Amino acid sequence: IPREQPYRFHTLSHTLLESLSENARIGTPVEASSRPCAYAANIAELEPLETEPGDDAFTCNYSLGERFFLDLYHTLGRDPSSRDSAACI
Repeated sequence: IPREQPYRFHTLSHTLLESLSENARIGTPVEASSRPCAYAANIAELEPLETEPGDDAFTCNYSLGERFFLDLYHTLGRDPSSRDSAACI
């Protein structure tokens, strides 16, 4: 894993947690806020792209990361200690 990836995921998870909190407060569903990635279909396809900040494809880090965390959230549910969530782990 390249050194900068943990920071990217930290930033994504922090932003997603803010969105989850705000959406829960105002009662709206949680959806992706970034545009879909046109350069990679999944996170595994990002590494060969070797993107740098400023590249068009660099936004895929955020787009695919956001969707990854949203998928986890929707799969596990609001309460990760629930019985259904435990079955996913």
